Amino acid sequence: MKESYHKGKILVVDDDENIRKTVKLRLEEAGGYQVITACNGVEALQMAKDNNPVLILLNVMMPKLNGIMTTLRLKGMEQTKSIPVIIMTGIKERDEMILAKHVGAADYITKPFESAELLKKIERLLSKR
Repeated sequence: MKESYHKGKILVVDDDENIRKTVKLRLEEAGGYQVITACNGVEALQMAKDNNPVLILLNVMMPKLNGIMTTLRLKGMEQTKSIPVIIMTGIKERDEMILAKHVGAADYITKPFESAELLKKIERLLSKR
């Protein structure tokens, strides 16, 4: 039986289906969040507007619209500008990580990451709201 989702909705955006599924499962089971997913930045913008998540977990390297541009657009829209964004990045993408902070990302996490580390970052950001 599924636990109730009492902590809000998180949007997970990654072009890798396995990452989306794994993160979704971990956040639902361990964190008590409802998780919705998108596979690229274009889809993420629409999902964020339609679903008003409490947080967005966003991959940097994606087709159609990368994580940096997606963050920039999210922060530029009245309806989504206050939603905290955590950027997921590979170790080789350090420059993107720095750029992400400049365009409004609240935090970042380097892949691969432990569920506990991600949950800690999410809880810390959401406790500030």
